[in-house]
Amino acid sequence: MPSVTENKTMIVYTSSYIASSEVWVGRQVAMQKQYQPIVCCIKKTHTDLYQGERVIALKPLSRKKLRIEQVRYVLSGRGWPRSKYLRAWKLEQQIARWKAKLIHVHFLWNGVIPLQARQKSQIPIVFTAHGTDVNKARVDMEYRRYLQESVFPNATYILTGSNFLKDKLQEFGCPPEKLRNHYQGAPIPFEWRQQRDNTSGTIRIVCVALFKPVKGHTYLIAAFHKAIRQNPRLRLTLVGDGPERDELERQIAHLGLTEQVKLTGWLPPQDVQKIFHDSDMCAQMSYTFMQKDDNMVLSEEGLPVSLTEAASYGLPLLTTDSGGIREICRHGINGYLVPECDSDAMAERMLELVENQELCKQFGQKSREIAEREFDCQKQVDTLETLYNQILEKKDSSL
Repeated sequence: MPSVTENKTMIVYTSSYIASSEVWVGRQVAMQKQYQPIVCCIKKTHTDLYQGERVIALKPLSRKKLRIEQVRYVLSGRGWPRSKYLRAWKLEQQIARWKAKLIHVHFLWNGVIPLQARQKSQIPIVFTAHGTDVNKARVDMEYRRYLQESVFPNATYILTGSNFLKDKLQEFGCPPEKLRNHYQGAPIPFEWRQQRDNTSGTIRIVCVALFKPVKGHTYLIAAFHKAIRQNPRLRLTLVGDGPERDELERQIAHLGLTEQVKLTGWLPPQDVQKIFHDSDMCAQMSYTFMQKDDNMVLSEEGLPVSLTEAASYGLPLLTTDSGGIREICRHGINGYLVPECDSDAMAERMLELVENQELCKQFGQKSREIAEREFDCQKQVDTLETLYNQILEKKDSSL
């Protein structure tokens, strides 16, 4: 019987690799030291961000190749396949090809194909819940039943990006012994601005987030507008893109802030890191967003990775008390929490930090300490690999 150390190949499964808002998935793959991850996905994106990892797309086939695969599937004795079963069969082939010891699935809703693919091998399967996949279960009862009947019983462990998400999954019936909180974390930069004595120059505020309702950009811009009327040295940089961009541009123009607010669009990680390095504080006004129509949508933050990255650069955090955000922003320690949608409170806190540079410096140093201690992504990956080892050692001992 081979030991856990002889073969440490694993499958990482996600729908899109690497989505622009999910670069931390690629970071987790690239930072593994003990295991050889083979990434299997439906679609390859942002290939310029790949760091030498092996990525296999279980992509749709041409009509001719699809028919060939369907015939091969039938000849294997499984009947005529639906598309998801054909993809599961292709994933099963990759599991066998690489002699993979386990599967790690990102996002709970991506479980259908890998759960089907592992039926033959019965290798352990670990899920990471990131937030949107948990929120869906709060309003979609059919999806919640899928979690309760398929994911929860078959998962070896379910990792959550915050204790807030962990508690939600336990409310939905996930056995607590299967849940582990595992922060995504951020790289800890060697260089960061330890001295932020900025009593006369421009004060740079940054927000890195997708332009979608849950991130609360409209409230942040309103808060900035209130604050800049009292302190014209303020500047706001919004890094990201998304469906609300046109609306935000109109709001900025209406408030006369086109010179003071900059929208960068999507940026590669190295450019985002430079902006963090050059900024004085990080602000975000996420809120619980509910859209009531034929397809009810509820969005609430798990724990934004961008806030952990900002903390790693020693930035004070100004955020709303929404979802799991308080796990990175400790009120009165490394920043301030304000109520959701309260632009007046956010403006007051912005001005307080601008006018009290010593407090701003103290908050920044605490942010850095918290990031180093709890959110260092290399330490988080090391912890993850230790969990993989424990899973495989337990499996080996039961054989």
